[in-house]
Amino acid sequence: MLDKKISFIGAGKIAEILIGNMTARGVVSPERIMIGDQSARRLEEMTERFGVNAASSNREAVEHGDVVFVCVRSENVAGVVEEIRGFDFSGKTLVSISSGVPMSLYREAIPGALIVRALPNPPSKIGHGVIALAFDGRFGETAREEVMEIFSSMGKCFILPEEKINVITSVTGPAPVFAFCEAAIQACVLLGIDHKTSESLVFHTISGCLKEWEENLGQMGKLLTETSTPGGISVQQLFSLDKGAFNATVKGCYVKGWEKTSEVGEKIARALEKAR
Repeated sequence: MLDKKISFIGAGKIAEILIGNMTARGVVSPERIMIGDQSARRLEEMTERFGVNAASSNREAVEHGDVVFVCVRSENVAGVVEEIRGFDFSGKTLVSISSGVPMSLYREAIPGALIVRALPNPPSKIGHGVIALAFDGRFGETAREEVMEIFSSMGKCFILPEEKINVITSVTGPAPVFAFCEAAIQACVLLGIDHKTSESLVFHTISGCLKEWEENLGQMGKLLTETSTPGGISVQQLFSLDKGAFNATVKGCYVKGWEKTSEVGEKIARALEKAR
């Protein structure tokens, strides 16, 4: 169990997911967690559900925490930063969950803090997510490992440069994966299998493929070759995908996601700059 005090500024959905995973997996005990939020009703709900402490203000939350999570909507970050500007963050870690907000915003306002940007994807809520982490250059190994221990309760952590965060936002989004699964289910139904059975067939097929991939990481070409008998069914299926520009479509999907994420991030950055 991590011997640190944890604070949250903002008690929304992502804070709920983080607190739920941390406490359920014994990463941090509830009594060491404090949350701050504008909604007294939300604070009451969270304290009753998880047994954590409620802060009377964001400054109290900051004062309490060794690790402080900023979990507010991106457009509200500038106001939070102004509220905690000038507070002594020496020895504290600030974790920004707010999408599109650069570490530089915090670094200029609270120079004493160690700052990390974190991006959990939706499956993080069930402990099987991908969490992208970008650390500022002042992090030591111990402080970095503590942050990763917190997020390990949500899934697999990946450390990347901050400029790659938008790529991860696109690539780790589950919508394209679910869309492929739904198309496979619909194909089964088209070929005469009932929907319930079709869904089960597709699920277990994909689950088995993922297990085999897990045992053969870095060998996707080998897996494709082994399952593609010359002149066989799989080769015909792959040929059909090629004719439909499958590879280009998948790549284009993720490039478009990256472009949209970058556009949103730039818009948020401009808005925050005006708010300063």
